[in-house]
Amino acid sequence: MKSSLTLALITLLFVALGCSLDKLTGKKDEVPTPVPESSVPADSNTSGATEKPSTETSSADVSMDKFGKIQAGMSYDEVKAIMGSEGNQTSMTKSGSYESSSYEWKGDKFARISVRFTKGELTYKSQSGLTPTSGTADIDQAKFNKINIGMSYNEVKDLLGSEGELTSLSKVANTTSASYRWKGPNYSNIFANFRDDKLQNKTQSGLK
Repeated sequence: MKSSLTLALITLLFVALGCSLDKLTGKKDEVPTPVPESSVPADSNTSGATEKPSTETSSADVSMDKFGKIQAGMSYDEVKAIMGSEGNQTSMTKSGSYESSSYEWKGDKFARISVRFTKGELTYKSQSGLTPTSGTADIDQAKFNKINIGMSYNEVKDLLGSEGELTSLSKVANTTSASYRWKGPNYSNIFANFRDDKLQNKTQSGLK
């Protein structure tokens, strides 16, 4: 009986000492307070800035008229003024004093104008998709066969009976390269590449 009473007293003493130690050390059971999801709005912006929908568009106002106005030696700002909008930079190279950058303007569907600047001056331009795929040029296999390497642009133009569509032009140092395309009915084409106004190569597709 005494043993049981003594054991009970010892147990009570340990419990009392435990409570006292907790009060002395200031230790408390920490219970985290949950934050309800509804108290934080899903669209909250902690930066204070107001988000606006993007007004950017990938469609630029491109045309053969604007392409024709772009000339070798122009600066990017001059070309940008002709195009009426910033171009999308597609490449940049810089090594020592050499610097080259390329830009592109994309229009509806597959229409685009691409340019390249070397040391700040335009050295290359090209276009695609600015005119209908099928054209009205009077071209055929017989005319294509008469085109000879070394001919000038005017000689090829006179042989085919119409102006070609300029697709690219580059000017590096004293060398000028130009590519032309004649579009006939039913998606027929003649392609001609000139260097310093002498035909370097010719190709065709869909001719009869």
